[in-house]
Amino acid sequence: MSIFHREKKEKAIIVGCGRLGSQLADLLSDENQHVTILDRDGAAFRKLSSAFGGLVLEGDGSDFDMLVEAGAHDATILAVTTDDDDTNIMIGLMGKEILHIEAVVVRLNDTAKKAAIADSGIAVLSPSTLCVAEFQRLLDARKGEGEA
Repeated sequence: MSIFHREKKEKAIIVGCGRLGSQLADLLSDENQHVTILDRDGAAFRKLSSAFGGLVLEGDGSDFDMLVEAGAHDATILAVTTDDDDTNIMIGLMGKEILHIEAVVVRLNDTAKKAAIADSGIAVLSPSTLCVAEFQRLLDARKGEGEA
């Protein structure tokens, strides 16, 4: 499932400017998408590349007014990438249920918490699940090489 429509300009809001959030912001910026990234810590924005062409806002992404200030009312994508699963779930639900953002993706480190948003239409990215899938892909490729 792709949440990004490459043929049109998206308006993306990213909450959390850690490794994941900053890389996602840079990727979307490089593709000339409209990107706003929020983080509580202004120093976090140093992780963005010097070519980043979006907006940065220092503040709490779990604050409804901050999301509105970031342009949530006309955003098409909300990516929530903080280190706190409960915060990510809350912001994701706010984006989907209250602000009606079309594509909402949250990072969850604890996959058991996925059940809390199972029927919400929110996509979940789990670093551990992604790593296991990649390991499996690499093992399967290795087995394929041995059979040739």
